[in-house]
Amino acid sequence: MASQSRNNIAIGILLIVLGLILFGGQLLPGVFGSVTLLVIGIAFVAAYFYTRVYGMLIPGGILVGLGVGDLLSVLSGIVPLLKVDLGAAGLGLGFILIYLIDRAVRGKTHWWPLVPGGILLLIGLLQGLWDLQRIVLPLAIVGVGIYLLASAFGWIRRGPA
Repeated sequence: MASQSRNNIAIGILLIVLGLILFGGQLLPGVFGSVTLLVIGIAFVAAYFYTRVYGMLIPGGILVGLGVGDLLSVLSGIVPLLKVDLGAAGLGLGFILIYLIDRAVRGKTHWWPLVPGGILLLIGLLQGLWDLQRIVLPLAIVGVGIYLLASAFGWIRRGPA
């Protein structure tokens, strides 16, 4: 295929994706920024697969992680009691993605993305544990109360019969 023809295909695909992103932003304004980060990140990762230039994978992994974390944050109204810092967790997963993709493609890689990735993922998940203790402690107190009432009414036997 001629070089000009390949350039036209690449530019055509880019314009279609850009137009769809802008159109989607009109329909789902809260998701627009997340999807934009995600699409740009995927473009960098695709460029890495095409060129094998490690410098393309780093921003790609970071932007994919930020996009996924932000998208999940926007859509996370499902479990309001348990709040995980999805932005930090997503960014951490993005760094880990850099390591995993490069390891899968080249068979070897640098270990450095695991350090910020692990720290950010841990911070994001531990944020949820602070909220989790707000749920578990009251339920544990209720459980002890139920146990005491059940034993007082003889519903629970103590020791051998």
